Amino acid sequence: MKRLAILRHAKTEPPASGMADFDRALEERGRGDAQAIGTAMAARGWRFDLVLASPAQRVRETLDGIQQALSFDGEVRFEPRLYEAGAGQVKELLRQVPDAFESVLVAGHNPTMQQVVLDLTDHDAQGLRDVVRMKYPTGALSVIELSAATWEALAPGALVDLILPSDVAG
Repeated sequence: MKRLAILRHAKTEPPASGMADFDRALEERGRGDAQAIGTAMAARGWRFDLVLASPAQRVRETLDGIQQALSFDGEVRFEPRLYEAGAGQVKELLRQVPDAFESVLVAGHNPTMQQVVLDLTDHDAQGLRDVVRMKYPTGALSVIELSAATWEALAPGALVDLILPSDVAG
């Protein structure tokens, strides 16, 4: 069974005049939320063999904040296609992940991250899908236990955890 985590970057600064969207940074609250998410992930024992991330500045900073509390055990790949990818493109990237990787974290942007969670889950025991369906806020992290034994055979599974900054940030 494969494990997949889907992370939406933390809260960003408003776009400045003339600044490219790609270069937007986290605001102070976003930096704190990223650290809190990392602390919650570490406390729950979540570890990942591979991180696939959008190269946008706000995603990089979110991962930096998480890593202050949780060291990524495996490889971190900044994947340019994740910056503007739709849910179908993310799923196609996942199908190409080598099976040596048991657990993958994808870090990117909404509305794509929310849609990937909904597309790749078909049940949960706590009503978490309903929460995701309503809103997937900045900094949200979903953990999915996929039913497929290989990434190529990617199929929906169970949403087993949902970490929201509003639940863990101080």
